[in-house]
Amino acid sequence: MKIIRKLVYYCDHCGKRYLSRAAINKHERGCTANPKRVCGVCGNTGPVQTEPFAQYLEPAPVSEDWQADVPGATRQVVEGRYDPFIAEVHDAVNGCPACMLAIIRQLRITRIAWDYKAARDAYWAEINAEHLRQEAACGYHF
Repeated sequence: MKIIRKLVYYCDHCGKRYLSRAAINKHERGCTANPKRVCGVCGNTGPVQTEPFAQYLEPAPVSEDWQADVPGATRQVVEGRYDPFIAEVHDAVNGCPACMLAIIRQLRITRIAWDYKAARDAYWAEINAEHLRQEAACGYHF
């Protein structure tokens, strides 16, 4: 039997593990749990302030024994405040769905009915439509 030992690198923000330093560095640059992330969609490099969204949040009900020991470990949006919360987050990041997901993860919100995939698809459809309008205005035809 042959035993091979390899270094394992863990993300400081989300706990994912990688076997190479290059892979972990690439992951941590764009990790949505990293407050200093670089967005791969819109290119935003600065941390997004999460303090303005505290008015919309409350502690989530404890569902596991370990959560009872960690006060405020997870949060949820206050009943009836969901739409204004999503609208304010959307405006804060200029509609970028990846940045919206990062805010939701950094705020440790557990129960949310926001569909990232639908928001991402709508975001790219809008960008692609704008590019087609610009190309048509310049006289490009495909």
